[in-house]
Amino acid sequence: TPHNGKRETFGRLIALLDPSAIPDPAFKEYDKDDIKNFFLMRFKEDIREEAGKMLAPRIVIPTADTAIPATDEEEIVFEELAALRSALIKDRDRPENKKRQSHLLLYGLYKMFLSSPEACLKTVENRIEKIKENDVDSYEYEQLEVIANVLSNQKIENSSRFAVLKKQFKDIGWNGKTNSPRILIFTEYRKTQEVLASAVAPDFQLKYSD
Repeated sequence: TPHNGKRETFGRLIALLDPSAIPDPAFKEYDKDDIKNFFLMRFKEDIREEAGKMLAPRIVIPTADTAIPATDEEEIVFEELAALRSALIKDRDRPENKKRQSHLLLYGLYKMFLSSPEACLKTVENRIEKIKENDVDSYEYEQLEVIANVLSNQKIENSSRFAVLKKQFKDIGWNGKTNSPRILIFTEYRKTQEVLASAVAPDFQLKYSD
């Protein structure tokens, strides 16, 4: 059963099978002996024979086939994110826990921007609102305002990644019609899921509404 990887989440799944298996009410304190009777780890090779044709062979796509130069607008965002990173590194007076939080945020912004400009913008705007409440004079606030302004003019349908995605659709014979192969896309962020669906629809003559 998929879960988010947290110890307590897995503990709760075990508790569904046997509430007494993990005595810790927070589901954090347990070891492998407590749960060894409740799960079995199996890999693809373990079930390949019984799965048969249901388990399709993995196709590894060369990196070069999915690489594309960033647009000029995307390069600007990368430059601004790099500027924020440099400022965070130079801030030696900031408490260690605050530094760690900021670096985690920055890493998340890189990931979100690679997912979609809209997902990144949403998080940047939320962060700006939080800083407004606590430290409006922060250099982070000024830098994030610049990033938000740059992101506000970008859309996923104009991104380099979306161009690659459409090419991959066509390469595998997907055109949006009922006889197209089935495709599953993991977006990681809900905002990307929303804007991706609305961007794909007009390009492939699909009906879509929020």
